[in-house]
Amino acid sequence: MQCRIDHYQTPAQIMASIYAKRCEKERSIVTFEPERVHLDLFLPDSKRFKRTLDLYGPINPEASTYKILGTKVRVHMTSSSPPLTTLTGFLPRWI
Repeated sequence: MQCRIDHYQTPAQIMASIYAKRCEKERSIVTFEPERVHLDLFLPDSKRFKRTLDLYGPINPEASTYKILGTKVRVHMTSSSPPLTTLTGFLPRWI
């Protein structure tokens, strides 16, 4: 199962949207590590989206959060020190 991922960033944070419609809030989880984000999302019809996003540099796992909405999962990562990292798995090929 594949889900589309969009992101944008500011000097201190990265915000990502994982488009996973009707993701199960009770079972799905996003875990943060200093240089990785793990997604384990349970979707309707016994589908599952599981992926690890490697980061170019460190984030603050304790200050990073996520929220599961009806059509997407919103992930908010806070940089542990400037300049902010970028997501290697998110960068389009033209960058």
